Amino acid sequence: MVVLNLNLLMCIRSANALLDQPDMRPASLTHNIENLLSVNEQLQGDNEELEQLLAKEVTWQQDNDPIVEDLKAHNQNLRERIKELEEKVDRLKDINVTVESYMDDLLYELASIDERLGQVGDGWLGVSVEDDSEGVQVVRVADNSPASEVYRLSGGHLREIDGTEIRTTEQFTEVMSGRLPGERIELTYLTRGGLFTSRQVRTETVTLQRDPDS
Repeated sequence: MVVLNLNLLMCIRSANALLDQPDMRPASLTHNIENLLSVNEQLQGDNEELEQLLAKEVTWQQDNDPIVEDLKAHNQNLRERIKELEEKVDRLKDINVTVESYMDDLLYELASIDERLGQVGDGWLGVSVEDDSEGVQVVRVADNSPASEVYRLSGGHLREIDGTEIRTTEQFTEVMSGRLPGERIELTYLTRGGLFTSRQVRTETVTLQRDPDS
């Protein structure tokens, strides 16, 4: 295209030069006419080449318009996908906050469980027992203990704890093993007798405490 423009410029300058300096002699006029015809022919050729180039440019643009449109559509799709990804990231952030809160709750629960596990065996009834011919006798009840609230338990005999039969101190120790402070247990026992009272089987529920000596 640059070369073509230079050729056109040179032809036009040559034609102007011939017109600006006319020679009236026949031979000169003939020569000048021939030169002008040559210049005109070259200009026509260049014009045809220019028209071909313009036609090619129009054809190129027509051929590439669909490609450009496809690129625009692809770009729009990419923008939409980016927006969707940003929305997913925001949702993931919200989920992460929820998970972190849930994890905090779990950690709190685990700490509570650890604390309770550390208390295994600390559930305290407050009795001293021994084996005798009638089974497991309660020989002593500690003051201010859960057992101290049980009617006529001291001197009586244990029969069941939470429905499990108690016939030996070993069974009593096994049943009470692992009990936690705050746990409620059901005692079935035979009360001690008195001068004016007969022995009777009673069932009472007590709440274990932490052993003050542990």
